[in-house]
Amino acid sequence: MKKVTKKLTGLLLLVCCICLCAGNALAADTVQEVIQYDDGTYAEISLSVEDSITRASTKSASKIFTYKDPSGNVIFSYTLHAKFEYTGSSSKATSCSTAFSISKSGWSRKSESHYYSGNKAYGTAKFANSISSKTANLTITCSKTGVIS
Repeated sequence: MKKVTKKLTGLLLLVCCICLCAGNALAADTVQEVIQYDDGTYAEISLSVEDSITRASTKSASKIFTYKDPSGNVIFSYTLHAKFEYTGSSSKATSCSTAFSISKSGWSRKSESHYYSGNKAYGTAKFANSISSKTANLTITCSKTGVIS
């Protein structure tokens, strides 16, 4: 019975270690930049990075442009998602996509484009209401060592 208990304890510890490592690999880092506009509105730009648990040389990242009114209420958000591969001597983007959501009535997306080239992914979208417009320009870059910015 003692041998079974020791084996189960060892197995449980192994499972816990694997779960902790996988959790750390999927943890997202967020860096914020704030853009202030003359009318009191502002945009928050955040970057989330996920390391792949299946391949050490791949990363996924999302950059989010969140436009808010002076009270901090979200008007719209625009997200650029990208995947990268890196080797230590080079890196390249392998895909990108975008998503958006509008939280305040009267606003709409007027245009949008996205693409990737080399080690960068790009996304641009224009949003407007009857009196103003804002353009979200996002770029995600992967260095040859896998540093995302």
